This record gives sequence, structure tokens and C-alpha cells, in this order.
Amino acid sequence: MSDDQLEVTWKGREANLALHEEGDEIKGYIGKKHVLTVEIGDDDELSETYCHEDLEYDEEELADFLLGGDEEDEDEEDEEEDEEEGEEEEDEGDEGEEDEEEEEGDEGEEDEEEDGEGEEEEDEDDEEEGDDEEEGDDEIDEDEDADYGEPVKTAKIPGVPTLHAVLVAYGAEIGVDTDVRLMRDFFRTLQSEKVLNVKETVLTGRDATAEKALASVKALKPGADDVVWFAYSGHGTMAEGDRLLCTRGKMLRRVAVSDAVEALGARFAVVLSDCCADEMGRVSPNEMLGAARPTHLAGRLTKLFRRYKGMFDVTSSSDYQYAFGGVFTPALIKRVLLGSSEDTWDGVLDRVTKLTMAEGEGAMSKEGRRALRREGEKVIDAQKPVAYSIPIDL
Repeated sequence: MSDDQLEVTWKGREANLALHEEGDEIKGYIGKKHVLTVEIGDDDELSETYCHEDLEYDEEELADFLLGGDEEDEDEEDEEEDEEEGEEEEDEGDEGEEDEEEEEGDEGEEDEEEDGEGEEEEDEDDEEEGDDEEEGDDEIDEDEDADYGEPVKTAKIPGVPTLHAVLVAYGAEIGVDTDVRLMRDFFRTLQSEKVLNVKETVLTGRDATAEKALASVKALKPGADDVVWFAYSGHGTMAEGDRLLCTRGKMLRRVAVSDAVEALGARFAVVLSDCCADEMGRVSPNEMLGAARPTHLAGRLTKLFRRYKGMFDVTSSSDYQYAFGGVFTPALIKRVLLGSSEDTWDGVLDRVTKLTMAEGEGAMSKEGRRALRREGEKVIDAQKPVAYSIPIDL
């Protein structure tokens, strides 16, 4: 058999299983990783001899995929016979039509011209419908009932800087809309407490592409005293040490976002990514709304957002770790920025790290453990945020 691919589930996420015939066995691979071995017996029955614990597949679908070739050939032969019979009938019909056309004369020619015009119009309509169908068939990794909350209306408070936000959320059944609602509520708090004005751009569904995310960041025009906030919520992965955000279409390199934000020259910037860092990881956040409002909230937020310069550049998990849903972003927004007494960014990082590690046990995969041991690094099984840069006090 030639190499083929079958749609399967790998670590809770859709993936393509490449099948290769190797001697008497058929082996399946996700990328370069061997995850499945099956044998085909004399009675054309499949027997599984090895299956990775993170692989899920439909046995009947695999059997049909591997053993259905003969039926497909028979169907193709039947289709060819039907086509030949259809062509013969068309030829007979064409002869009859020619006789009728000679009798009808000029009237027939006029009718044909009119029919031709109608057919051209139909063809144009068909092309337009085809384009619509093609666009509609393009699957979007987004919940149908996703609720991203109400857009934040810029308050235009005189005498305070502006926070320029770009939020990117993409992924079905992992609650990314919760993170967006949470951040929008936080932005409204910044305005109600007269800390900052907020201008937001939110990219979801079809708009959540790598190209639009980078373009939205580069299009920002922050003033010398303004703040930039970029946040991504969705699936994440790693490739040869490169952190990637799984946006629609092409994946977005995280470092490209950080570089684009830094190039804007804002006084202060925040870059957040709530996503996995495993090769084929997944985020599953739970919905969490509401927040405590300590009496010193305005003073703390004013200090954090108006008396620091630099970038708070943090991701939700360390190398090779999973990121558990409903842990990092809610801990940062609800329990630290809005619910704690931390008034320094070092303190914010320390607090959110402790909260995330306490709730994110079991974050390291077997492959991750092996990779860290090969690299001589310590294995940490609790989800631990990583800071790439911390702002400094003015």
C-alpha cells in the first residue's frame, strides 16, 4: 500500500495519522513519532499490536481505510460503465435533436441563443455559489455559542494614558471566550477607576489569523506614556524550542509578537499567552466570572500601570508542559491584579506562579520528562509560568 493518512485524536486534539506498510506490519506515525502498529491476518482482520496511550482512533474506520480498496475499485468500474451507457444515450439523443433543429429553422436558432444566455447566467451563479460553499466548508475552530462579552467603549478620560489592547482567541471547546470576557471586564475596571483609557481590538473565529494578529499590533499608535496589552488564548505548541500560538491557518511565533510590541516604543507593555507548550498540547479553561475589589485597588493599579516601564512578558507554562484551562489567566486577573495586595510586577509574577503551580499539578508529559532529562534539566511536574522580561519601577 502507498502511504496514507487517517484522521485521529492525539492528546485530545485532531491530528493526521500517517500509515506506512513495513513488512507484515502497518505502522502509524504522528509526525515522526511511532504511535500505532497493526497486522492484517489471512482473514483480512486487523489486530493491534501496539497503541500509544495518547492515541484514539475508530477501529472500524481504520479497517475500512486499509481494507476497502477492492470495494472502491468495483464502485469505480460501475461508475465507468454507467458513464459509457450515458454517453451512448447522449449520442442517440443528439441525432434526434439535429433533425428537430433542421425543421425548426431560424426559430430554433433564436431559442438556442436565448438558452445560451441563460446558461451563461446560470454558470456565473454556480461559480458564485461554489465560492460561497468553499468559504463555508472552511472549518473554524470556534464554539458556535461562544460569548466574548460586550466590546469595551473607550472612556476618553482626560489627562490619563491609553491602554492599546489586541486580544486573540481561537479554539473550540476550551473556553477561550471566558478569557476575553475576563480581560474586557478588567479593562472596564481600569477605566472606571480612571487609571487608563482603553482601546481594544479583538480577533476571533475567521479573523484570528497570524497575519491579522501581527498587523493589528503593528498598526497601534501608542503615545509616549501609553500602555500596550497583547493576549492570546487558545492552543499552543513547540517546535525545536520555538513557542508557537495556534492561530487560524498558519501558527504564530510568539517571539514575533514580543518583538512587534517592543518595537512600538510604548512606555509599558504586557504580552500574555495562555496556552500549552507541549508538542501536541491542549488548553481547556473553565468559565470564571466576577472579582473581589479591594479598597486600595485604584492605587495599586495606578502604580503597576503608570509607574513602570518595560514589558511584562509572561507565558503560562514552562517548556514541554501542558497548560491547564482556567488556571493561569484567572489567577493573574482575578486573584492577583484584582484580588491581592501585590503592587510590584515582581510580586505579581511571584504570586501568579505560586497560584498556578498549586493548581496545575501533573503538567509534564512523559515525552517532556525524557526531553528535560536528556537536557540535564530539572523536571517540574506543576504548571509553572515563565517570564521573559519584567518591567522596572520608574
